[in-house]
Amino acid sequence: MKRHIFSRVFAGYAILSLLAVLIFAFYTLRLARGISYDALTRGLESAALTAKVSVTPLLSEGRTAELDSLVTQMGKEGRVRLTVIDPRGVVLADSWEDPATMENHRLRPEVASALEGKRGLSLRLSSTVKRWMVYVAIPIGSGIPVLGVVRTATYPEELDAATFRERGSLLVFASLLFAACLLSALLLSRTLVAPLRDLAGVVGRFAAGDFAARLHLRRRDEIKELADSFNAMGERVQSLFLERSQRTQELDLIFSSVQQGILLLDSNGRIVRIYAREAFDKQKVLHDILFDQEPAGVPRAAGE
Repeated sequence: MKRHIFSRVFAGYAILSLLAVLIFAFYTLRLARGISYDALTRGLESAALTAKVSVTPLLSEGRTAELDSLVTQMGKEGRVRLTVIDPRGVVLADSWEDPATMENHRLRPEVASALEGKRGLSLRLSSTVKRWMVYVAIPIGSGIPVLGVVRTATYPEELDAATFRERGSLLVFASLLFAACLLSALLLSRTLVAPLRDLAGVVGRFAAGDFAARLHLRRRDEIKELADSFNAMGERVQSLFLERSQRTQELDLIFSSVQQGILLLDSNGRIVRIYAREAFDKQKVLHDILFDQEPAGVPRAAGE
């Protein structure tokens, strides 16, 4: 089956456009997820800093019972999980769970960072609630060892929800971008293929014997150079054929006025043209040659 060059060019541009849009969407989605993750962790850090102000006096005074009640209340109001941990890793208060039933948290990555006086950040599976959670922990106090750690946490579903909304907007934008790329590919393919089709048509006319066929393009590229070269070749071939036709007419005029019989032979010794055939008919000298090698388009004499 014939494969048109337009289909091949357009398909190539369409595939490249699709790949470009997919790569763009993939990296944009990753970037958006990273931005959403940063926004979520900043919100958790802000909640931890707010809780730190109220927790520090109670922690420094050892008022553990009041501390647990305060943490529970602040966790509900902030809609986050709030945990207070002492320098040994013991959980003193938690807004979701009973601190007495919880493991030592000293080796938790976010808590370990906070115990060193730095902000701790982690996305991991909680061994207490058995679900993935995002954690932010900040130290209480400025010295080492620290007075304790305030940790906030929430489910990553918040992150997934934001990413889902961004994914929908990105899908719409990517679809519009791909449609624009397809339209551009269509216009570009037509711009590229149209002069090639015109050139093919002119070459077909030239091959059929129309040596006056020419192609003039209003562009400046390799296709224009090809068309100009073809036009120059066409003019040269047409000039050669006109020159050959004139010479043939001159020879016909000259030989037609000669009374003697004349034979034109090709390089293989075959008869190409006969002038003054009557002279051969009268003399019968070349009867056998004429009978064996009758030139194309020349009728036989009567009786041969």
